[in-house]
Amino acid sequence: MVVVVVVVAILLAVGFVFLVIHAIVSKRNNSSTPSPTPPGPSLGRFLQNLWRNVRSYAHSHTRGHTRSRWQFPDVRRSFDRVRQGLAASSCTVEWESPDQVDAGTTITFLVKVCKWNGHPYTSDDVEDAVKALVTHPDGSITTAVKSKASDVQGERHHIRVSFPTRKSGTYVVSVKVKESDLPGSPFSRTVVAGSVDLSKSGLIRCCRTTVVVQDVYQQLDVELKDHHSNPVDQDSEYDSIVITVFLSEPGSAEEVVSSDTVVSPKPQPGRFEVLFKVKEEGYFIGSIKHNGNALDNGQFSVLSINNQLSQVVNSHVLKKSYNLWFECWLLWDSAGKSSKHGKLKKVYCYITPRQITVKEFYLLVIPKRLFTFRLHLKTKFLFGSNEAPESATFSPNSRSSTSSAGDASGYQSVRRGRFFSDGYDSLRSSDDNMFTLDDGHQQVTLISGKRNELGATYLAYLSKNMGGSETFQEKKAFFFRELCSHHSKRSRHSKSVVVNRQNLLANTMKVVKSYGTSDWCRSWKITFLGEEGIDCGGLGREFFTVLANSVFDASQGYFERFKEDNQALVHPNHSVESSKVFEFAGRLVGKCLYETAHSNVRLVKARFTRSFFAQLIGLRINYGYFETDDPDLYVSKIAYVRDNDAEDLELVFAEEEYDDNGQVSKVVPLKPNGEQVSVTNQNKLEYLDLLAQYRLVKRVENHVEAFVTGLNEIVPMDLLSIFDENELELLICGSTDFSVEDLKEHCDTSGFFFSSRVIDWFWEAVGSFTQDELSKLLQFTTGSSQLPPGGFGELSPRLKITHSPTTDSLPTAHTCFNQLCLPDYQSFEQLHSSLVLAINEGLEGFGMM
Repeated sequence: MVVVVVVVAILLAVGFVFLVIHAIVSKRNNSSTPSPTPPGPSLGRFLQNLWRNVRSYAHSHTRGHTRSRWQFPDVRRSFDRVRQGLAASSCTVEWESPDQVDAGTTITFLVKVCKWNGHPYTSDDVEDAVKALVTHPDGSITTAVKSKASDVQGERHHIRVSFPTRKSGTYVVSVKVKESDLPGSPFSRTVVAGSVDLSKSGLIRCCRTTVVVQDVYQQLDVELKDHHSNPVDQDSEYDSIVITVFLSEPGSAEEVVSSDTVVSPKPQPGRFEVLFKVKEEGYFIGSIKHNGNALDNGQFSVLSINNQLSQVVNSHVLKKSYNLWFECWLLWDSAGKSSKHGKLKKVYCYITPRQITVKEFYLLVIPKRLFTFRLHLKTKFLFGSNEAPESATFSPNSRSSTSSAGDASGYQSVRRGRFFSDGYDSLRSSDDNMFTLDDGHQQVTLISGKRNELGATYLAYLSKNMGGSETFQEKKAFFFRELCSHHSKRSRHSKSVVVNRQNLLANTMKVVKSYGTSDWCRSWKITFLGEEGIDCGGLGREFFTVLANSVFDASQGYFERFKEDNQALVHPNHSVESSKVFEFAGRLVGKCLYETAHSNVRLVKARFTRSFFAQLIGLRINYGYFETDDPDLYVSKIAYVRDNDAEDLELVFAEEEYDDNGQVSKVVPLKPNGEQVSVTNQNKLEYLDLLAQYRLVKRVENHVEAFVTGLNEIVPMDLLSIFDENELELLICGSTDFSVEDLKEHCDTSGFFFSSRVIDWFWEAVGSFTQDELSKLLQFTTGSSQLPPGGFGELSPRLKITHSPTTDSLPTAHTCFNQLCLPDYQSFEQLHSSLVLAINEGLEGFGMM
C-alpha cells in the first residue's frame, strides 16, 4: 500500500512540473514570433519548442531576442554553468602539507577542478581558472605558484599550488575558481619559528659600549630568532636555552673576566632579559653566547667602573652648567696638529651634552681650539691602543725616532713612561689611558689619566640623548616622547587660523608673523577664506601639504636643484637674498614634527639634499656628499680629481663663479690666498673638502642658520642630534608607499644571463619587504627615500640592477646612476640577509665587502 502511494505522488509531481514548464514555454512563445507549429499539446511538440528556445538563448544575439533572453534569469544562469563547464561548489582542495609547519617550508595543496555535474574539467584553461591569494597577519601578500600536477597520473584537472613561508604566524589561503570561493575557503595554515639561528639573534636596544658598575647587575635584552628572523617560542624552547655573557680583554680571544648571568623570558616573543655583573674594573669586549656558541649580533663593549667613579659620572651628567674638562696629552691626529721635536702636546678636553672640544693654551691663558667632535653616533670613542689608528705615531726620545701605536718597542716606551713628563709619570700603563676620537672626517688619539671617567661621561651623555637605544624606531619613539615633554606646559587648545588659499605662503607668513612658540604648539583649526569647510582634520592636512609645496618645491625659487629633472634633490637657493622664508620653513617643519608627536601625522613631502639634513644636525660636510646631492659634478669633476693625477689638471684652491651669460664673474678663494696655492696629489682631498664646504655650506650658510633657528624654536637641537642624516629624512619626510609592480615595470636588469636565479630571488625578497625596508632600499640605491611625483617611472637615470662579478659579498650601489649591483649567491636566504644588512648598515651607497 505504501509503495502505491509513493508511486502516485511521484506521478503527480512529474505532471505538475510538466504543466509548469509547459506554461512557461507557452508564455515565451506568445511574447516572441515563433515558427509555425502544428496545434496540439503533444509531448513531442513541447520538447521541440523547448529545444528551440534553448538554442535561441545560447546562439541568438539579435535585438529581437534580447528581451526574451532576460525574462528567464534562473534559466540563463543554469545555461551559463552548462556552457562554461565550471562550478566552484564542485571543486575540492587536498592539502599535501600538514596544518602546522616550520618557517621556511613550502606549503602545497591540490585543487581538483570539476564541472557543475562533478565531472573533471580538462580544458586547457584549467590553470588560469584557479586563483589563490595567500596573506600573512601583518598584511603582506605571498606569491603563490600554480602548475599542473603532472605526477598525478591521468588527472589533468588537478592543479598544484605552492607558496613559501618565511614569516611565522597563521596564513590565510583564499582559493577561487572563476571568482567564486571553493567550499571551505578561506583556509588557514600555521607556521611556527624554527630553531635558534646564531646569525639572526642578538642584542636589542643596546648601545655599542655599555657602562657598568663593578659587582652590580646590568640588564641586556636579547632576542633569539630562527633562520628567517622569526622570534623563537620561549615556552617550547626555554628549557633548552642557555644564555651566557662572555668577557675578554681587547685583542684577546680568551675569557679573562668572569661574570654572573641570570636569564629570564620577557612577554615579547623571543625576547629574554639577561642580567650580568662584572667583577673587575676596566674596558672589555663582551659577547652573548647561546648554548656555548656566540651570537653573530651579540657583540658589545663594556666599560666597568667602581661605585665611586659612577657617582662622579652621574654628578657630571646632572650638572646644569657645563664647564667640565680633562687634562690630556695629544699623541696623534689626522690633521698633523700633534707636537713636534719629540715632545707631546698638553691639551684639554671639554665635554658637554652636545660636543667634545680639544683645546690647547698658549701662555696658559690663551685658548686655541684644535678639534671639535659632535656628541653623536657617528663620533666613535675608541678605548685602548688596540683600537687606536695604525698610523698613530709618537717620538719617545728624538725627532727621528717614531713608531706606530702597534709597534712593540715604541708601545713599551709608552708603558714605562720613559718620555712622559709634566705629570705623565703617574700614568703607569698607556693602554689603560689611551683613547681615540673619530667622526669619520677627523681623528685624534689622546692619553689621559682619567680616560675612564671621560669615556663614561661621554657614553652617559650619548645614552641620555638617545633614550638608551641606537635603533631608529626606539630613537623615534624617544624623540616624540621627549618633544611632547619639552612643551608639556604649553596649551594644546585649538587656535583658529584663517588663511587665503590664493598666494598661501605670503598670506600665512603674514598671519603667523606675531605668533610665539606657544601659538605654534597649539592645535590649529584651519579655515580657508571664502570657503565653508570645517576643519576636522582634512583641511589641516591639505593646508600643511600645500604650504610645504609652496616653500620646498624648486619651482617656487626658494630651493633649487643642481640639475633640471624631477629626481634631483632640492637645496637652499643661494641666490635668494632674504632668509625670512627659511626661518618660517624651519618653524613649519618643527610644527609638522610636533603635530606628528601628538598623533596628527604631518609629513613634509620634499626631497632635500643629504648635506642639508647633515647641516641641520651639525655634521661636517665633505666631498662625499656630492655623490647624492650633485651627481653630475661628482662624476665629471670630484671623482676625476680624486682618482687621477691632480698636478696635471693645474687647479688652484679657488672656485670660479659664472654669470647668466657663462662668463666668469668672480673667483672665490677656498682658503686664504687660495688663488696662489696649487692642487697637488698630497692636498687634493683637502681641496675637494673645501670645495664641498663652499658649494654646499658657505653659499647657503645664512639660509641654513635661519632654518635651524626656526626649527629649534619648536624642536631642541639636542633631540635632533640623536639621528643621522638618513634617519632625519625618514623622520621629517616619512617613507613613500611603494609598489613593487611599479618598481619591476620601470627597472632594467643586465648581466644575469648565467645567474637568472639571483634576480628571481631578488624580486622574491623585495616582495616580502615592508614599506620601511623598501624605503631604505630606495635610499640605498638612489640616495633618497622619496620618489618623484610620478613614481619609479620618473627616476632619471632609470633604475638599474646589474650583476656584480663577486660571490657572497654584500650588494653595492652607485647613487649617481641609480644602480644596484648584486653579487652571486648560493641560496635565497643568503641573498635576503645580505640585502637587508646592506640597506640597513650601508645607506651611504658605498660598497661593503
